[in-house]
Amino acid sequence: NIQYMLEQWRHASDTLAISDSLILEFSTTAIAINDTNASWQTSSIVATSPKNFVNTTNTILDGNLTANRNSVSGTITVNIPNGSNIALRFKDVKVSGSNDGLGVDDLNITFGTGIVNIPILTSTNPIDNATGVAIGNSSLTITFDKNITIGTGNVYVNNLTDATSVTIPVSSTTVAGMVATIPNVTLLPSKSYAIQYDSTCYKNGSFNGVGIYNNTSWNFQTLNPKPLISTKTPADNSTNVPLSTTSISLVFDKNITAGTGNIYVSNLTDVTAQTIAIGSCTIVGANLNIPGVNLLAGKNYAVQYDSTAVTANSYNAIGIYDTTTWNFSTIPAIAPPVNSLNETFTGCLAPALGSFTQTSELGNAQTWRCSTYGHNDANAVSMNGGITLADNTDWLVSPTMNVSAMANPMLSFWAKKRFAGTTTKEVLVSSNYTGDVTTATWTPIAITGFAAIDTNGWNAFNNASLMAYKAANFHVAFKYTATAANPSDELTIDDVTITDGPVSTSSVQLENMNVSVLGTANDGVLTIAIDSKSTSNYAVRIIDVLGNTIYNGAIQASIGKNKYTIQLPAVANGVYIMTIGNSTSRGSVKFSKQ
Repeated sequence: NIQYMLEQWRHASDTLAISDSLILEFSTTAIAINDTNASWQTSSIVATSPKNFVNTTNTILDGNLTANRNSVSGTITVNIPNGSNIALRFKDVKVSGSNDGLGVDDLNITFGTGIVNIPILTSTNPIDNATGVAIGNSSLTITFDKNITIGTGNVYVNNLTDATSVTIPVSSTTVAGMVATIPNVTLLPSKSYAIQYDSTCYKNGSFNGVGIYNNTSWNFQTLNPKPLISTKTPADNSTNVPLSTTSISLVFDKNITAGTGNIYVSNLTDVTAQTIAIGSCTIVGANLNIPGVNLLAGKNYAVQYDSTAVTANSYNAIGIYDTTTWNFSTIPAIAPPVNSLNETFTGCLAPALGSFTQTSELGNAQTWRCSTYGHNDANAVSMNGGITLADNTDWLVSPTMNVSAMANPMLSFWAKKRFAGTTTKEVLVSSNYTGDVTTATWTPIAITGFAAIDTNGWNAFNNASLMAYKAANFHVAFKYTATAANPSDELTIDDVTITDGPVSTSSVQLENMNVSVLGTANDGVLTIAIDSKSTSNYAVRIIDVLGNTIYNGAIQASIGKNKYTIQLPAVANGVYIMTIGNSTSRGSVKFSKQ
């Protein structure tokens, strides 16, 4: 029941006394008053201008005055399905000449119930939002809540994927009781469809049904008969794939058989490829195993295959013909072993951390990275798990070491802790590391004070013995473990060395440089490290404990870290003193010859 006041606020200039009018329309399918896809019905409620006499000029009126307003009422018989809406709109009928200014006020709507004769849709086949619907020549059905007869209008089969539509006259459909059947509908593979029909198509007596005029009330997706990939092994974009991988595999969404063609495993790094015939592969149900894959370290790979290689019920697969759909990379290549180490991280440029590599065992946001706060220069590496509280286990791994030629290999390094926090710091060694820290066997190296390092600046950790590992290749690693439960500190590592014999614990700090003896002088060779702030020439003199000169020479030091070896004459083993300096500064360092 509708009741409202029609108000007239302008009386148009009109020599024919033609009244303007408002028509009330309604819809149970509209989503807005301007929805052109909806079915709009015209009610019997029509209102005309209160003043409709001849008027020679446009006149402004007060629509709130009794003379300028009429009460309008009427009844609309309509069925509103459960969960649905009804939309009402007033249509101003266009008349010739000037138009009256009409308005609606004091609108009142009440609802009542009565016998519903309109046939209401209760179900469809396929159901709304169905997937995997069979393809080919099909029949669609609509079930109503009461018996129906065929009316007039059309059924529309909309292929939303291809933006095409097929119009089927309702006279080509059949009805049986409450069910309407739409025969001979051709459904194509892997398409999205929406079905619409006019409200006049199916009737109960003289009552039309409620049509479908949108693409959401009844839509479905047809089956894609082609075999589609559901799982790739290795997964797309995988990293650190082990070299032990000799086969790769695919799992499809349906059982498959071998067709004709090949699989191509392309080494994108070296621009080479392996061709593997589908006939040499193993198929079990939906699983395809591709054998005979040869992977190299540190390479990027992409896998492709012909669409004809795999079939399902005579339908070919969708082949892979690009290098992005399925690609992966192998574990980094391990460089040949080095027989000594003097890593200062000079020129550190992540992800390259000097000769070391970093691996995140747990947590990816925080990793070992380059630091600008070095021990003697602006270069080092650091790990900080406290940027965002999280669980982190991160490794800094040395290159492959082979120090079998050393009589007494010793590990030395400098470390610094910044910020308060609780983390676990370890130095470990492994003889079977091949690129995956989780599968290698790691043995802790006892480093006094390292686990409890404080925040009082740089700390030297010298002369940890590696004698137990010198017979074979090995790796040294710094392991940093943080938890989300505690704040984390920052650990910085610099000047990592492996020397034959202990590093001298004494050094000399001159005005523009720092000089240290590395280890002992074995086989008459003395190794010294000079960290210089300028390019300069230095005189070097070596004497024995009695003051006898056994060596005189000169060294030109460049800015930064320098490493030199001095060949000593044939002298007895023992303690010696090296004096180094120039015109502005001079200092002495003791060392041992063995």
